[in-house]
Formats: sequence, structure tokens, C-alpha cells
Amino acid sequence: MGRLTKRQVLQLDRWTEPKNTILEARRYQACLEAVPDRTRAEVAQIFGISRARVTQHLNLLKLPTVIVGFLESNEDPAILDYFTERRLRPLTRLTNDQEKWEQFEDTLMSLYHRFGTTVSKT
Repeated sequence: MGRLTKRQVLQLDRWTEPKNTILEARRYQACLEAVPDRTRAEVAQIFGISRARVTQHLNLLKLPTVIVGFLESNEDPAILDYFTERRLRPLTRLTNDQEKWEQFEDTLMSLYHRFGTTVSKT
């Protein structure tokens, strides 16, 4: 999923917990791209959050496609509750995509063993 449609952005306003942090990042991205000269500070003001918070979420979209895709399409409450922006942030600081994937996969498998959630290896 690349860009969100206007309808999808509006549907995100009707979220109930747990939130999908990747969809939240896509929402900020869609708002940023909707107006060519819009800044992250302006997006932050629109959503009532800090510019840093917008940047932190947008950085999640730079994670490997397999991670972003998995989280973006996941509906498992245990997964969505666990993989918050804060928990994913250390992965954004790694430079090697393979290392990012390995750490993500290790965490995912430990969640599977811990909660017995229906997680499949991708």
C-alpha cells in the first residue's frame, strides 16, 4: 500500500484501539503530500502533536518493505499493541536492512511464543 486515498485517511479518524502505527504514519504522509509546500511542523499542528512525533512516525516508513507491509496489513491486536512507534524506533536507527529484519523477526517470534498469537513467518 503506497498512498492512502482520501477515504482511507478519513476512516483513520474512526480508529478504535489498538492503533496501527504504520497506518498512522501513512496518515501523516498523506497529509504532508496533500499540499506541496506543507511542512512537518504544519502536519504536526493539524494533528495536535509535535513535529518530532510526525518525524518519528514518518521514519517508520523507511523500514524494509517486508516489515512495513506486515505491520500495515496486520489486524492482530497483540501485534498492534506491541509494535508501537516507540518500540519500532530502534530499528530505524540501524543501517543494515537485514539486521533490521532479523531483530524484527526475533521480536515477532518471541511474541508468538509468549502470547501464542497467530503470527506466521514471512
